[in-house]
Amino acid sequence: MGLYSNVNVLYNLSWFFPIDSGFFYLVQLHFCEVNRWMKNVNQRVFDIFINNETTEVKADVIAWSNGYAVPVYRDYVVLVPKVNNGEKQELWLELHPNTKTKSQ
Repeated sequence: MGLYSNVNVLYNLSWFFPIDSGFFYLVQLHFCEVNRWMKNVNQRVFDIFINNETTEVKADVIAWSNGYAVPVYRDYVVLVPKVNNGEKQELWLELHPNTKTKSQ
C-alpha cells in the first residue's frame, strides 16, 4: 500500500498471531497516514479481514481522522471458539486494497 495505486491492487498485507482458543479477543488496530502525499479521502482505501471475515469495508484513514498525520484506532471483538482442548490457533489479520472505490 504505497504510492503507486496500480501496484497496490496486486498485494495484501497479512499477519498471523498464535493465540489460545476458547476466548473473546479485543483486536485494536492503530492507524496513522504518514505519507505526506496522502491528504485526501479516497486516496488509499482498503478492506480489513480478521479470521477470514470481513471486518471493515472501504477503510480510509484520512476519512476516519479528518486529516494527515492524525492517529486513529478501531476496536474489533473476535470470538475464537475452543478447539481440541483449547490448543493454540492462529488469529489472521489481513488488509486488502479495495478496488471497487477506484481510489486515486
